[in-house]
Amino acid sequence: MGWTIVTEMAGEIEPLIHAAAEHAIQLVLCWRLSDMPEAESLLTRLHRTGVDLFPLAQSCAALRE
Repeated sequence: MGWTIVTEMAGEIEPLIHAAAEHAIQLVLCWRLSDMPEAESLLTRLHRTGVDLFPLAQSCAALRE
């Protein structure tokens, strides 16, 4: 899809929010929201910065988990 991976994070929300606020990222990919700690809060905070969150497994109904 032409995406460039800037960084990978596991369980660290604050660096992700900081990167979004600095406009260092445009999109956050995850497998599914249920795997993300504090998903609702994260979604709200990312939305404020204009960064989208794209849960891959939830977006592809035919994709097996």
